Amino acid sequence: MKRDHLKRNKLCFFCFSGRHSIAFCPKLKKEKGCSFCGLKSHSKTLCYRFHQNNSDKTTSNSRKEESDDSVASVSSCQTETKTQRVLLQTASVVARYNKQFRNCRLLAATAAQRSFVERKFSRLLKLPVIRKEKLSVYSFGDTSPVEKTFNVVKIRLENKDDPNSYLEIEALETEKISAAHIPPPDIDISIYSKHLKGLKLADTTNNDANVSVLIGADNYYDVMTGRIKRISRKLVAAESLYGWCLIGISGPPNKNSSDSFAMKVVVEEDISKQLEAFWQLENLGIEKVNENLNCKDNKILQQPEENIQFRDGRYVVKLPWKDNLKESLDNNYEIAHERFSKLCHKFKSDQSLYTEYKNVIDSYVEQNIVERVPNSNVVGGAEFYLPHRAVIRHDRVSSKLRIVFDASSHKRGKFSLNDSLHIDPNLYPDLFELLLSFRKHPIAFTVDIKQAFLNVELDYSDKNVTKFFWTDNPESFSESLEVLRFNSVLFGINSSPFLLTATIKYHLKKYSSLFPQTHELLNKFVYVDDVLGGQSTVASAYTTSVECVQIFSEANMPLHKWATNSAELRELWEKNGFSIETSSNSIGQNMINYKVLGISWDTERDIFYFDIENLLSFISKGTDTKRFLLQVAGRIFDPLGLIAPYVIRLKVLIQNVWEMGLLWDQKMPQIVKKPFKEWCHELKDLHLESIPRFYDFTDSNVVDVQLHSFSDSSKKAYGTVIYFRVVRTDGTISTSFVTSKSRVAPLKTLSLPRLELMGALLSARLCDKVSKTLKFEKSCFFHTDSFIVYHWIQGEPFRFKPFVKNRIEEIQKLTEPSKWHHCPGKENPADILSRGSSVRELKDSELWWHGPPWLKQTEQFWPKIEKQNVSSLNLELKSKSRDISQNEVILENCEKLLNIAKFSSYLKLLRVTAFVFRYIYNTRNTLKKRGAVNTEELKKSEEYWIKEIQKETYGSEIIDLEKTQKVSDCSKIRSLVPYLDDRQILRIKGRLDESELSLDEKQPILLPQNSKFMELLILREHTKNFHSRVTTTL
Repeated sequence: MKRDHLKRNKLCFFCFSGRHSIAFCPKLKKEKGCSFCGLKSHSKTLCYRFHQNNSDKTTSNSRKEESDDSVASVSSCQTETKTQRVLLQTASVVARYNKQFRNCRLLAATAAQRSFVERKFSRLLKLPVIRKEKLSVYSFGDTSPVEKTFNVVKIRLENKDDPNSYLEIEALETEKISAAHIPPPDIDISIYSKHLKGLKLADTTNNDANVSVLIGADNYYDVMTGRIKRISRKLVAAESLYGWCLIGISGPPNKNSSDSFAMKVVVEEDISKQLEAFWQLENLGIEKVNENLNCKDNKILQQPEENIQFRDGRYVVKLPWKDNLKESLDNNYEIAHERFSKLCHKFKSDQSLYTEYKNVIDSYVEQNIVERVPNSNVVGGAEFYLPHRAVIRHDRVSSKLRIVFDASSHKRGKFSLNDSLHIDPNLYPDLFELLLSFRKHPIAFTVDIKQAFLNVELDYSDKNVTKFFWTDNPESFSESLEVLRFNSVLFGINSSPFLLTATIKYHLKKYSSLFPQTHELLNKFVYVDDVLGGQSTVASAYTTSVECVQIFSEANMPLHKWATNSAELRELWEKNGFSIETSSNSIGQNMINYKVLGISWDTERDIFYFDIENLLSFISKGTDTKRFLLQVAGRIFDPLGLIAPYVIRLKVLIQNVWEMGLLWDQKMPQIVKKPFKEWCHELKDLHLESIPRFYDFTDSNVVDVQLHSFSDSSKKAYGTVIYFRVVRTDGTISTSFVTSKSRVAPLKTLSLPRLELMGALLSARLCDKVSKTLKFEKSCFFHTDSFIVYHWIQGEPFRFKPFVKNRIEEIQKLTEPSKWHHCPGKENPADILSRGSSVRELKDSELWWHGPPWLKQTEQFWPKIEKQNVSSLNLELKSKSRDISQNEVILENCEKLLNIAKFSSYLKLLRVTAFVFRYIYNTRNTLKKRGAVNTEELKKSEEYWIKEIQKETYGSEIIDLEKTQKVSDCSKIRSLVPYLDDRQILRIKGRLDESELSLDEKQPILLPQNSKFMELLILREHTKNFHSRVTTTL
């Protein structure tokens, strides 16, 4: 506040005179700087060290501890000791974006892997967010990472005296670079005048601004030139783009308290996109899909005639460029050339690789997919060179080698081609729905669009951004180097799938009246370049396939690799010249191996099975680390949940490893390693698992078809499994497995009834998805082995606490309570899912593959709830409606152990509470929690104290809200519109409810003003903001 006042009124920072600035202050020259710290940038009145030193130790410790929690991305540790002054590599620069510019200070540190910019500073400059990145962040002193998602922005950092000397970098936005102040070089220049003569310092001695940019190892040597000059035994000067930075000890020990800083930033990229795909597959069918398309980024969908054109027998499309990025695209020449040079070295040592590679390139040229760029070609617009490499799939019968082009390659600080293009909305049909529907018809078939991407031509204006290097002579490639470019859309550009799908959908519109049934099938069942179909008869299937050929041939998209389970249909195809898929026998079990969206399909026996050769090969080369465990999980592909009881064991192990806080390459303890090895050992038996593709319910003698969904939960996991029940005219009843889904139990301890309720909700969601996909909305039945959950679902939601109430409301919205039944636990197939199972147990389990025996009997033999049991459960229902969880029991006992009046620090209160909770947890669990208290534990402690304070002051209001969802008319807080959130915390509503602010801003937590807890909370905020005024603290 004082500094702002002096700046606004243009007063001297040392003597406060308005006649001169600090640079010409006569009093400064006489007194030689601040009397407390010696800096020449301020007087003692403005000295932050002086004010820090005068604060009491409790406040100081509170601030130091708080800094670790408030700074997640870049950790700074500050100690107050009598120490020598250590200088860090700081510089004063100009940060610029378009016409916006600001002066700022940066810190260069190789201990940080990535570069960061403070979010507040980034917002001032209005830096554009070019993408988001999910990273694992290790703060100073931590043993485990925290997963965070960062905005990535682009910023230009200029030399203050020479704007032509600049660096453009990509930086991650973070809340704070350093919680502690990093001072500028405060040395006496006269002492080192001999050594510093002629050197322009990067940071000025009177610059006390906070550091806004951290230059990490990714850009460090773009900033530092490498020249170093030794000033003294413990002080050196290092040259940078912005001048000379001083690093080291600058003088003798200071008699006053000084600050020591330690900084460390370590970030780890996601280990595999496969792991992300694994969790996405686990959520298929139970999470809502965002079907809203972003119209701003959908010019091709809004104006297809302008962006998709049919010329000379081929479709031509334009790339979806982001605004103003096409003109500024860097050509990426050096990187592409360097990577092609390395590829040529591989060619020299592997002639067969070069031969296959050359054959693919030659075929591209012959088919006019690519063309050679003449030397006379004048580039009048955007230009980009694509690196490329070979991907070899040994499991493929044909096309083992595929060339992959890297459109994400870029120079440091520059945009890649993919960065410059819109990632347009997902137009693909739902993978889960496709697989469910593929099992519906007795006659099924699949076919691929041959070279689908390459059959869509690229507009001439965009061809130069698809250039790449090639040579017919790798031995001397520099002399025979050629430049080729694509005439077609290529696989590797992030918008290519969208362009292909949008083109196909645009083409299909022409046939809505000519081939209505085939048009409807293709509009729903084309997934990238895979076409799935099915019919009830061979004749109708053949007619559909002929119409498919005609439709796609008129778009110059030939179809090939036809496959079907019908020998009669296959024979018709062969007679009429269809390109039949060649089968491969990859596991040696007389199985004809075709792939249907990643699932192995034996067309001869019409079954789905698991081809695990590649996974076995990968596991044989693995280690016992957290990284390897996650990599194995990422290679599991089971979207229908056929082997969910086997996979859930692996998911539980992943949760255990994550809870332990192991590093990526740290060896797993025996408690995890042993069950993981057992799991891997069973994998070889997985090829024995198979399931009929066809549901078998479309016969003319079928009189009724029902869906039956079972749910169950254990302390480790919960899940649901669904079956078809088919009744025929002769009275026979058959069942078939449809799908299943499982989830690990949350880390927050929940009571078993609550977990059972979550399983029931999963059951309702999954069955809703299946019934809508297969059109069986009126024939769905649900089964649970929990009496409590059964009665909850039959009851009125408002009687229960928010956790139970919200889930019952959703269940009753998706299902009819009368369709819910109780079944014995031993006859519940979902029990296998929640407990986990070995592969061999699963193979022989009639309960898992076909459901309980009574499902094949008439309804009179189904389990029934005896009337006398209902009244006996009413008491249990009432107690469970309050559903005191284990954590809540622990919290109630904890009140007797801690007296809040004895604490003088808010953070110390939370830490001590967290350790009490941890002790109780460790006494009740074999898997112990060790190490420093983490953020999650602190949040739980804070939540406990908030609830306790609210109960003391607003106890009657909380009881009223639990019972009737509103407070009495005589309540003092009635006008604030209080309510209880999902965590039983009292919040208030207001006029900001419809805003885009966070929940804490829109509907803040209500706390009484006169309490010890509030006193500690306010004190924490006050000291955190360096003893700011009341208005700033609040």
